[in-house]
Amino acid sequence: MDNLAYACFFCNRRKGSDIGSVLHTGKFLRFYNPRKDQWGLHFRLEEAVIKSLTGIGEVIARILGFNSNERILERQVLIATGRYPTASALSRMRR
Repeated sequence: MDNLAYACFFCNRRKGSDIGSVLHTGKFLRFYNPRKDQWGLHFRLEEAVIKSLTGIGEVIARILGFNSNERILERQVLIATGRYPTASALSRMRR
């Protein structure tokens, strides 16, 4: 139980047992680790789009589909209703 991290069903399903992925350069990169990595060093939120700032951010955003049309639309609706990002999410983004 100590090793579990919260993830939505879709992210958990997409990630599976993978520990990383190959970047477009052919280099293997590990995935972002929410327990050790700082979100703000790897990603930036621009409106409803999550921008990757590093290779680690790029591979996890691609594998988990952070910016698929459905995910962006969902974020847009949540932003419009004042439910995204939450205060606790904002604090993690700024670390």
